[in-house]
Amino acid sequence: MNDLERQWYDWTMRSGPKPAFLKSRVAYYVAGLEAWHYADDLQAIARETRVPIAFTPDHYTYDPLSEKTDAIVYTSEPYADAITVAGDPRLVVWITADVPDTDFEVAMSEILPNGKAIPLADQQLRARYRESLESEKLLTPGEPARFEFHLNWFARQIGKGSRLRVTLTSPNAMDVEKDYNSGGVVADESGADARVAHIRILQDPRHQSFLQLPVELPAHAAPAAR
Repeated sequence: MNDLERQWYDWTMRSGPKPAFLKSRVAYYVAGLEAWHYADDLQAIARETRVPIAFTPDHYTYDPLSEKTDAIVYTSEPYADAITVAGDPRLVVWITADVPDTDFEVAMSEILPNGKAIPLADQQLRARYRESLESEKLLTPGEPARFEFHLNWFARQIGKGSRLRVTLTSPNAMDVEKDYNSGGVVADESGADARVAHIRILQDPRHQSFLQLPVELPAHAAPAAR
């Protein structure tokens, strides 16, 4: 970084050459491959690959008064060849619940061949803000609702033999505001308002749940100088 700063000041203040690191508008570091890649803009980095997360409906239960937290876990088959994921993955899920509100948390990780999990990205979303963070819309119990989770941007090479894992749950921890699922003002709720949520993930022709995975295009796959 010190050398890059020196080159930048030489370029901007002393008419020196433009730093090679700044040859493109976007430079991003690919973990796992341990190399810098370049692109003219973020949209040109990857193509979106749509992956079904399940072929049958799934379900879990969230009891805000219980110390146990259930979750649904989707794990891919081991990759026959390495791929590079570069961008912000998007998970689209159709959900029914028997409560007017609850919280969700999605996490993505790489599972190495030895079983070690490498966290990649996550997002938390309150059901009432699924369509807009500026206005609330409570769930209608039993009615399907579409959720779109935008995970944070990252770039990592998923190695040969690794698997991708997506976990969907309802956060239930001391460092997160607890949603008691009643649909009231969450800040004013207490255990007396608690309702158990039965969450069902749909997967059928009318309600397709899938992962939109940004896979790096070959044009940006050649390692550049560090």
